[in-house]
Amino acid sequence: MRDERKLVYFLLVYGCLLLLSIWQLSLIESTEGRYGEIAREMLASGNFLEPRFNGIFHFHKPPLPYWGMAAGMALFGVNDFGVRFFGAVAAVIALYFFYRSAQVIFDDRRQAFSAVLVLASSLLFMGITRLVSTDIYLTCCVMGAHFFLFSQVYGQRSCCNAVGYGLLLGLGFMVKGPVVFLFTLLPQLAAKFVDQRHRRLFNRVDVFAGTGCFLAIALPWYICVIIKHPDLFTYFTLTQTVDRVATDNFHRNKPFWFFPFLFVGTFLPYTFSLLRGACRYRQWSPRFRALLLYLLLPLVVFCLSMSKLPPYIVPFYGVAALMTVYAYEEFKSVWDDRSAFLFLLILSSGLGIAGVVSPQLRPLSLPLALFGAVSLLAALPLRRLIGTEKMLPAVACLLISVGTVGYLLLPLQHNRVAAYREMVMKLNQLDPQRQLQTVAYRSFLPSVSFYRQKLAIMVSARARETDFETDTDWQQWYFKTNEGLQSALSDYPRLFVITEQKHLAEFAAETGFACSEVFAGKKNNAYDCRR
Repeated sequence: MRDERKLVYFLLVYGCLLLLSIWQLSLIESTEGRYGEIAREMLASGNFLEPRFNGIFHFHKPPLPYWGMAAGMALFGVNDFGVRFFGAVAAVIALYFFYRSAQVIFDDRRQAFSAVLVLASSLLFMGITRLVSTDIYLTCCVMGAHFFLFSQVYGQRSCCNAVGYGLLLGLGFMVKGPVVFLFTLLPQLAAKFVDQRHRRLFNRVDVFAGTGCFLAIALPWYICVIIKHPDLFTYFTLTQTVDRVATDNFHRNKPFWFFPFLFVGTFLPYTFSLLRGACRYRQWSPRFRALLLYLLLPLVVFCLSMSKLPPYIVPFYGVAALMTVYAYEEFKSVWDDRSAFLFLLILSSGLGIAGVVSPQLRPLSLPLALFGAVSLLAALPLRRLIGTEKMLPAVACLLISVGTVGYLLLPLQHNRVAAYREMVMKLNQLDPQRQLQTVAYRSFLPSVSFYRQKLAIMVSARARETDFETDTDWQQWYFKTNEGLQSALSDYPRLFVITEQKHLAEFAAETGFACSEVFAGKKNNAYDCRR
């Protein structure tokens, strides 16, 4: 009971720290702006079946994350906190499911809680918990599916586990499609060759119940939108599945070694324990040999894939945390603690001098120097804990604190990143009724539509998929070239334009507007334009 209470307290504190640090984070282009604007348009239109992105159908992802973001904005308003709120909730739920899985794997509550601390303090996990994206929702579903699967493998077998497994797989499918199987079904099948307890997991009744639950959750949305847009079947199976893996159509290809290096770097300082334990793989118990497949198989597939983004690999960080605690406890070495202590010293020192070394961070040199000094003072006493059971929790808690303060400092740097909240807030002050139209010229800036709470016109920006449009309404919001722009803007005596300074003369010559600057950003400036 004491351990359960400790978990509840930790999750409450962790959740509060998440909510505190997302309060002032603005949407970053283009990923956060894209997801936030899709959810806002859902809420504004009431059409939760067909996602739209700045007025154009957008079927790249299933809608479950958008529903979560829209629900947050329905509760707290169309703002940064509202769109991030249920992402933070999903992170806390993911940690709860992970703790329950760790209990099953270790059969030891102390080790299970240590694994939660490792996951919660890993750098990439802390990052995606605050992002407006689909990845934290997928991670939550994967953690839930792992709990029911591991309960069936190493706990008491029950049809309820099959039902829960099917439900979570269905929810994961509604978050990001078939990729959920990469972290669950694929390693589950492969583990049969490593651990006999993975064999004959589910009887026919279990399979029928689990499959039925999966289909009941995963298929209805797909069936509805395919009935309305028959070409979506090919789009989902080929363009959004095969092409993402086999081609670079989405311009996200990176070197083969990208994910291994990313994992090693973002899992510090726990990488030392994990790699040291991996060197003694032959001494691992069968269950941890099987768990290694839940990390390696997704990692190999993503390395081979032509589409690579950092958050893709976060769903297997839980398995990495389990193996880290296993290696840390089973093959004890004082060097694990010493390397973690050294990492904290380097991290604290790096934070302290970051504002001096990096021109982009120079405006934050004083806060970062203070932050680094405080972190260093907090890290130094940990030397006395080296070799004790308190070292790992202390390292994790310090990392969580550093991550939280780091995100609290980010809003001070809004002009140095690809964020447009402050710019649009200035436009909203000049036009509080939001009657004036906004044009993003030679830029695609969905966060402008989000903060204006009305669609902006995008001109000469990236190519959009318009194959599923059933009318021509979208043409008033999207211009691939300047053709027709003057006619479209002829009814506007005044409007706002956001563009790079070098493109302003071209816009003025094309449309006949005279513009004056009202806000200077890092890349684009905002202009008040009149005829």
